[in-house]
Amino acid sequence: MPKNQTPGIYTGRVISVNDPMVAERILTRIDAQGAEDKYAFPLMPKLFKVKPKVGESVLIFTAIADDPNSQRYYLGPIIPQYNFLKKAEYTISSAALEGGFGEQKSINDIPETKGSFADDDDVAIYGRGKSDIILGENDVIIRCGARVTDDLPEHGEPLDKPIAFNEQNPSYIKFSYSDGTIYGEEKNSSINIIADDINIISNNSVDKNGRSFDKEIKDKDNRMLSPETIASLKDRLHEVPYGDVLIEYLDIMRLAFATHVHPYAGTPPIEGTPEIQKMNNFDTKGILSKHIKIS
Repeated sequence: MPKNQTPGIYTGRVISVNDPMVAERILTRIDAQGAEDKYAFPLMPKLFKVKPKVGESVLIFTAIADDPNSQRYYLGPIIPQYNFLKKAEYTISSAALEGGFGEQKSINDIPETKGSFADDDDVAIYGRGKSDIILGENDVIIRCGARVTDDLPEHGEPLDKPIAFNEQNPSYIKFSYSDGTIYGEEKNSSINIIADDINIISNNSVDKNGRSFDKEIKDKDNRMLSPETIASLKDRLHEVPYGDVLIEYLDIMRLAFATHVHPYAGTPPIEGTPEIQKMNNFDTKGILSKHIKIS
């Protein structure tokens, strides 16, 4: 920046996000006399990736205040409310900067929205859709599917269909820490994994039929796991046993072996004894979990 020059600040419209230099630059348009469409360089470091979409707005900083065609830098996208995470059109976000939302209401006025987003005291990172990471004072939550309905439309909404918290089937991992008032002195921390199905697969492992998972769980074209692979896991992984149910069955077996009697040598045990009947009638398939599986 030239000496004694003050940078200018503008609201810019995103024209293109294709950068031939792969430097995360965006082509921007600003409403200023003589301004040309120019690339703007991100002020956010590349260790944190968020790229505006075409049609969204960003804050533009120019190296020289009265020269809109000098070097541009950007922060954005500008998102007025959380219901515009998927996309916030330039006209909507610009109106928000000027203090107006048109027909928009506060999402805090919608009861169904409670729980969809972080609390004021939290630190959070949001995806464009239904995923986020929330860092509370004593917990960390990684969530996917936290919000339901068509809650993040392309152009926002007048909240006639509110963003709703997913009370049915979100998937998340919650790391919790307590000072001892909940878990006791020797158990101050916990990790809880919640989902419809939980699969644990090790690198270089094989499925029940001896087929390798190696390349399928490292699919660079499908975000590590393709939808087809995920759908096939229920038939290829091993069911995890319920420990307490397995111990119950083993205790029944032990008692049956210890107390069974034979009519005479070389014949099967008498099946009428309570212990043998209990063992024979035990539902062994009930030992296995249908929703937690391993490789």
